[in-house]
Amino acid sequence: MEDITPDLQQLLDSIPDLDEYKKLLDDLLELNLEGLTYKEIKAVYGKHVRFIPQTVMVVSEKDFNSTLFYRVRKHTIAPIKENMTTKRAYSYPFPQYCKENGRLNIKNKPVFYCSDYAFPTMLECKLGKEERGFLGIWKPNVNTPVHIACFLSKMIQRNNAMYQTIENFRKSVYESTNAGRHKKPQLELLNNFLFDQFVYEKPPYSITSYLSHEILFNNMVKEVTVEGIIYPSIESSLRYCNYAFHPFFSDRFLELQKVIEFTLNIDKELLKGDYTMGRIGVPINGTIVWKIPSKKEAKSFYNLIHQGFINDK
Repeated sequence: MEDITPDLQQLLDSIPDLDEYKKLLDDLLELNLEGLTYKEIKAVYGKHVRFIPQTVMVVSEKDFNSTLFYRVRKHTIAPIKENMTTKRAYSYPFPQYCKENGRLNIKNKPVFYCSDYAFPTMLECKLGKEERGFLGIWKPNVNTPVHIACFLSKMIQRNNAMYQTIENFRKSVYESTNAGRHKKPQLELLNNFLFDQFVYEKPPYSITSYLSHEILFNNMVKEVTVEGIIYPSIESSLRYCNYAFHPFFSDRFLELQKVIEFTLNIDKELLKGDYTMGRIGVPINGTIVWKIPSKKEAKSFYNLIHQGFINDK
C-alpha cells in the first residue's frame, strides 16, 4: 500500500491508545441503536469508532470479467403484480420495497446482493418449503479495475474459495510499513471488530448498514470509488462469500444471462435436501423469454447445486 495522505494521518492521530479504544468499541456493542436515525448512528459511530477502514482490494478487468455472479429473488416480494419478463425484475429491488435495513443497505436504499457461487445465494434467500425462487446468472463487462471493500472475518472457513486471497490481502494491509504504523494495533483491532460485525450483528444491522452506505454511496474510502463490498455468507456458515454492488455499477456493468426458476429444501447441518427446476428465462431483445430446460441445462443446474455440497465438506 502507498503512503497515507496527511488528512488520513490526522484522522489516525485522533484514535486513542489501545486500551481506551478497545473500551470505546466494547461500549458501542452495549448500546441499543435500534430506532436511531441515520444521522444519530453516524454520530455514535464517529464517537466510538472514529475511522472507516481502507481495506480495499483491486480486481483486474480480466479477473472480474471472468467471474459469474448469482442473485436470487423470491417469486413474490412486491405488494403489486410485477412484470416478470423484464431484466429489472431480477436485479436489486425498487427502493419502496426496501422497508428496513439489510446487512449492507439502509432503508429505502437497495444494493445488488449476489455471490460468485449459486449455492450460497440460494440459501441466503431463505425460501420456504415449496416456495419458488428465481436464480439470475449475471456476467460482468468492465473496462477498468474494480475496487472491492473487504469485510471478511478471520472466522471464514479454510474451504472458503476466498480464504487464501483474503489471508494474503490481510497480511499486505497489516504489514504496510507506512500505513499509520504508530496506530497499527488500533487499526488491527478496528478491522477485526468491524469484520466480525458482518458476521454477528443482528437486525436492524445499524453498524454494518451504516458503514456500507458510507462506503458505497458517500465515497468514504479515500482516493478511489468503491464499486462493491465482499463479506461472509452467514447462511452457508462462512463457507462462501457474498457481494453487494452499488446499483449504478450493476446497471452498467452486469448483464443478465439467464434466469432459472427453482425450489430448494435444504438441511444445512446434514447437507441433505431436494430441489426442483422449473423454466429457464433467456433475455431476447430486452424481454425474458421462458422455455422448458433441456437435459443439458438441467444437468448444469444440478452441478451448480451439487458444487455447494462438495465445497461444504
